[in-house]
Amino acid sequence: MKSIKFTVALALLLCAPISHAGLINGDFSAGSTGWTSSGVVIYGSSLAILSDFTGNSGIYQGVQVTPGAGYLYQFDWAAYLGGAMPGTMDAVDTFTPSLYFVNDLSQFSLDPLNPVYDAVIHFGTIGGPLADGGTFTFYFTTPYQYVIPVFELYGTNLFPDSMVMIDNVRLTDPQSPVVPEPATLMLVGGGLAGLGLRLRRKR
Repeated sequence: MKSIKFTVALALLLCAPISHAGLINGDFSAGSTGWTSSGVVIYGSSLAILSDFTGNSGIYQGVQVTPGAGYLYQFDWAAYLGGAMPGTMDAVDTFTPSLYFVNDLSQFSLDPLNPVYDAVIHFGTIGGPLADGGTFTFYFTTPYQYVIPVFELYGTNLFPDSMVMIDNVRLTDPQSPVVPEPATLMLVGGGLAGLGLRLRRKR
């Protein structure tokens, strides 16, 4: 009987949600849900595309975090020149990812005339014909209640000739165990259930 109880307890433990991977709508599977946009931003095919069609564009989303905890921040990006050539941008246009931090999300503002935030980390500007894309990774801790990933594309040449694709924005707690994939859970759960029945028959 103890073996059966242990088996059931282990199965419940494996099936429990134990990761913080769902902190943000980062794969854009829900479109623009959770994101605030400015300029011309295209949401589709589970990604977001910033464009310089009206000069500048940007998106951001506020995420509540635990002060003092460590987080891993990642995103995938790719540049396009004229919306057609992957791996390039106009030499004078720039893509700027940032992380802003606040304790009161309702007061947060990116208004150039009246910005409101507690702290910010700018990851530099990315531009020019060699800005092809890749995966960005950054680990951080913060004393603040909210972190706001911000992506901005600045079109400075007055021509609509650059686009930047954003996908797989991830904000995770690296200290938490990884949640097993559904297929793995089914295999492990089925095996444990079979083991439990076998032990019960023996008894």
